[in-house]
Amino acid sequence: MFLRGGTSQSAKYNKKSGKSYKDIDDLVDFGRPVHIVPHMFRHSFVSVMADKNVSLNVIREFVGHSEDSREIEKIYLHVMQKGKHKIEQVMIDLSKIIS
Repeated sequence: MFLRGGTSQSAKYNKKSGKSYKDIDDLVDFGRPVHIVPHMFRHSFVSVMADKNVSLNVIREFVGHSEDSREIEKIYLHVMQKGKHKIEQVMIDLSKIIS
Protein backbone atom coordinates (compact mmCIF):
# COMPACT_ATOMS: atom_id res chain seq x y z
CA MET A 1 0.00 0.00 0.00
CA PHE A 2 2.78 2.46 0.88
CA LEU A 3 4.67 1.90 -2.36
CA ARG A 4 1.70 2.26 -4.68
CA GLY A 5 0.61 5.57 -6.10
CA GLY A 6 -3.00 6.36 -6.79
CA THR A 7 -5.88 8.70 -6.29
CA SER A 8 -7.51 7.16 -3.22
CA GLN A 9 -6.25 6.97 0.35
CA SER A 10 -2.67 6.41 -0.79
CA ALA A 11 -2.63 9.78 -2.56
CA LYS A 12 -3.74 11.51 0.67
CA TYR A 13 -1.09 9.57 2.55
CA ASN A 14 1.57 10.62 0.05
CA LYS A 15 0.54 14.26 0.41
CA LYS A 16 0.95 13.96 4.17
CA SER A 17 4.33 12.31 3.69
CA GLY A 18 5.39 15.02 1.26
CA LYS A 19 4.64 17.64 3.89
CA SER A 20 6.74 15.92 6.50
CA TYR A 21 9.58 15.38 4.02
CA LYS A 22 9.50 19.08 3.27
CA ASP A 23 10.82 19.66 6.79
CA ILE A 24 13.82 17.45 6.02
CA ASP A 25 14.80 19.91 3.27
CA ASP A 26 15.81 22.30 6.04
CA LEU A 27 18.56 19.95 7.17
CA VAL A 28 22.03 20.79 5.95
CA ASP A 29 24.74 18.32 4.97
CA PHE A 30 28.07 19.80 3.95
CA GLY A 31 26.42 23.13 3.26
CA ARG A 32 23.77 21.71 0.92
CA PRO A 33 20.09 21.13 1.69
CA VAL A 34 18.98 17.52 1.87
CA HIS A 35 16.14 16.81 -0.55
CA ILE A 36 14.24 13.58 0.06
CA VAL A 37 11.07 12.60 -1.77
CA PRO A 38 8.90 9.49 -1.23
CA HIS A 39 9.72 8.13 -4.70
CA MET A 40 13.32 7.57 -3.56
CA PHE A 41 12.10 4.94 -1.11
CA ARG A 42 10.08 3.22 -3.83
CA HIS A 43 13.07 3.19 -6.18
CA SER A 44 15.38 1.88 -3.46
CA PHE A 45 12.88 -0.81 -2.49
CA VAL A 46 12.61 -2.11 -6.05
CA SER A 47 16.39 -2.04 -6.52
CA VAL A 48 17.09 -3.90 -3.27
CA MET A 49 14.40 -6.52 -3.92
CA ALA A 50 15.72 -7.12 -7.45
CA ASP A 51 19.26 -7.36 -6.07
CA LYS A 52 18.01 -9.98 -3.58
CA ASN A 53 16.64 -11.99 -6.53
CA VAL A 54 12.98 -11.45 -5.67
CA SER A 55 10.86 -12.39 -8.68
CA LEU A 56 10.12 -9.42 -10.92
CA ASN A 57 6.47 -10.49 -10.99
CA VAL A 58 6.33 -10.26 -7.19
CA ILE A 59 7.97 -6.82 -7.27
CA ARG A 60 5.57 -5.66 -10.00
CA GLU A 61 2.57 -6.77 -7.97
CA PHE A 62 3.84 -5.13 -4.78
CA VAL A 63 4.47 -1.74 -6.39
CA GLY A 64 1.29 -1.83 -8.46
CA HIS A 65 2.64 -2.45 -11.96
CA SER A 66 0.68 -4.64 -14.36
CA GLU A 67 2.07 -8.08 -15.22
CA ASP A 68 2.98 -6.99 -18.74
CA SER A 69 4.69 -3.80 -17.59
CA ARG A 70 8.36 -3.60 -18.53
CA GLU A 71 8.96 -0.41 -16.58
CA ILE A 72 10.86 -2.19 -13.82
CA GLU A 73 13.30 -3.74 -16.29
CA LYS A 74 13.70 -0.54 -18.31
CA ILE A 75 14.21 1.87 -15.45
CA TYR A 76 15.10 0.29 -12.14
CA LEU A 77 17.26 -2.59 -13.32
CA HIS A 78 19.03 -0.39 -15.87
CA VAL A 79 20.11 1.94 -13.06
CA MET A 80 21.33 -1.03 -11.01
CA GLN A 81 23.41 -2.31 -13.92
CA LYS A 82 25.02 1.12 -14.35
CA GLY A 83 25.85 1.13 -10.63
CA LYS A 84 27.40 -2.33 -10.80
CA HIS A 85 29.47 -1.30 -13.82
CA LYS A 86 30.79 1.74 -11.92
CA ILE A 87 31.74 -0.43 -8.95
CA GLU A 88 33.52 -2.89 -11.23
CA GLN A 89 35.45 -0.03 -12.84
CA VAL A 90 36.48 1.36 -9.45
CA MET A 91 37.73 -2.09 -8.42
CA ILE A 92 39.76 -2.38 -11.64
CA ASP A 93 41.24 1.07 -11.09
CA LEU A 94 42.11 0.24 -7.47
CA SER A 95 43.79 -3.00 -8.45
CA LYS A 96 45.99 -1.08 -10.92
CA ILE A 97 47.03 1.36 -8.20
CA ILE A 98 47.79 -1.40 -5.70
CA SER A 99 49.77 -3.54 -8.18
